[in-house]
Amino acid sequence: MKRSNNFIAGEVETLLVLVEERKDIIENRTSDVVTWKGKEKAWEEIKELFNSMHSNQRTVGQIRNSLKEGLYAFCLFSSDLNCAVSMSD
Repeated sequence: MKRSNNFIAGEVETLLVLVEERKDIIENRTSDVVTWKGKEKAWEEIKELFNSMHSNQRTVGQIRNSLKEGLYAFCLFSSDLNCAVSMSD
């Protein structure tokens, strides 16, 4: 399988906004079936919205992995989205 392109600044900003809007669901530490299904739905929504705005089509796995690699921890709780943009330059 071919490696996908790196996320560009505009994609990172979009992704952070979409995740921020669903932060309460994604960050919920409860581990029951209802919460798990809600998280799954939130990630699918993020993927669908993200892909409708950008030409580089991403999977849920690619989106989640990009966040695990630093963007999420560093920027999610920051009101300044420029932190992600400067990391991708």
